Amino acid sequence: MYNILDVYKGVIFMKEKFFLILKGIVLGISFILPGVSGGVLSVVMGIYDKLIEAVSHFYESWASFKKYFNFLFFLGIGGIISVLVLTNVIEVALDKMPVITILIFVGLIVGGVPQLFNIIKKDVSFGNILLMFIGIGLLVIMSVSTSDASNQIIDTSFISMLKMFGVGILASATIVIPGVSGSFLLMVMGYYEPLLKIINEITSLTNLYNNVVVMIPFGIGLVIGAIAIAKLIDFCLNKYPIKTYYVIIGFVVASIIEVFMSVFEYSYTLMTMIIGLILMVMSAVIVYIFFEK
Repeated sequence: MYNILDVYKGVIFMKEKFFLILKGIVLGISFILPGVSGGVLSVVMGIYDKLIEAVSHFYESWASFKKYFNFLFFLGIGGIISVLVLTNVIEVALDKMPVITILIFVGLIVGGVPQLFNIIKKDVSFGNILLMFIGIGLLVIMSVSTSDASNQIIDTSFISMLKMFGVGILASATIVIPGVSGSFLLMVMGYYEPLLKIINEITSLTNLYNNVVVMIPFGIGLVIGAIAIAKLIDFCLNKYPIKTYYVIIGFVVASIIEVFMSVFEYSYTLMTMIIGLILMVMSAVIVYIFFEK
């Protein structure tokens, strides 16, 4: 027989895992929605430190694997659900109401900003503020120095598979480096639309064998790259935590500006903008309430 304490612990466990899946779903959207960074979303949801720590150390020993398995597993489940289930939804939303969709995700990012400033508010200095502006500058330079490439052809040839492995490594940086958008990077390299097509075909069980085969090297590159980059960031967070967070906040601020400004690339009415801004505020409040540490 279970006692009340066991039931309570079970409820707490399920609640934690539910929120991890929910956060994974939010992170997965960063690979679908251009301009939105998975790294930034993990920061504003308060899981960035643990994500970096888990990715950096889960493979080191059996004890480490057991320690981080639940966190990575349920977060990963959410990410998979997001990519497989919400890809069509986001595509339709961007096609039918791009301004409203983008503003909602601006709200998701803005909602987590207060907790970032709680981390650094006791260590304000000229040097740290300069690091924040360096972070802003780096992301702005990356944004203005890139342009969309023509769509790449993805097939099961050796060269194409090798390219997919490399694309996976580059895309992994967007998971662990705040401010760098996975979907935007894929768009720049010409792989955004081809990969969306492959994911849509997998979910509809079309051309399943070839699509799964070409996604395997991409997935392997994604894992290897994430581990390598997470190691570097984990070192920075442990050695220079406050300074690292000032740079991260620079990335986040620049990301908010970049995503918000992308709204003006679309046509819109006054009513559309008002609705979008209202939903932006609502999504910011939701993130602040539910994801605040």
